[in-house]
Amino acid sequence: LSERKQKKSYVDLFLKVLVIVAMLTTLASGGYLLFQMLTGVKPSDKNIIISFDVPVGVTSGTPADIGIKISNQNQVALEYSNLTVVYPSGTRDGADANRDLRDQKKVLGEIPAGGEAEFRTKAIFLGEENSDKELRASLEFRFKNINSVFTKDDSREIHLAASPINLTVDALKQINSGQDMTLSITALSNTVIPLRDTLVKVEYPLGFTFVDAD
Repeated sequence: LSERKQKKSYVDLFLKVLVIVAMLTTLASGGYLLFQMLTGVKPSDKNIIISFDVPVGVTSGTPADIGIKISNQNQVALEYSNLTVVYPSGTRDGADANRDLRDQKKVLGEIPAGGEAEFRTKAIFLGEENSDKELRASLEFRFKNINSVFTKDDSREIHLAASPINLTVDALKQINSGQDMTLSITALSNTVIPLRDTLVKVEYPLGFTFVDAD
């Protein structure tokens, strides 16, 4: 009988220990979640800042310095970070003006908690005077110890302050009906690179008859 009581006491003690361990585990988990909520430890893409270091205005056809900085303000590191920069249509490579530049990819690797990574390059933007072009950046990454893949996107407008080509027209200001008129049109490049597929289009008002051009 005493042996049965002793075994029962061991079982009761074991059950009490299990209950205590379960309670402590629950409290610890709840405390950890509360700590995350209060301190903001939980990683979030909102704590990843993409900053653009680009000129407010650029001259069309002139190489411009482009800098993109990734700031990880989380308390956990970013792993397998890959940056993709997407350029507007017509952009040329700053290192090779004959090469069109649609996008660039850069492997940034690990960005530690509170750390930064930077990507710098040169690009040549082409477009109409006083037009705006959009430069986009996309970061693909994983939080440390989390297998899911996340994406963070941002963009910046770039203002083209000048046209790559200036057009001047030399013509008479006044003529008589039926009189021949000569137009002299000059296209002057503002760029430091050769421009491809250049086309001049002339539209004549009603009553004008085109004769010839060279």
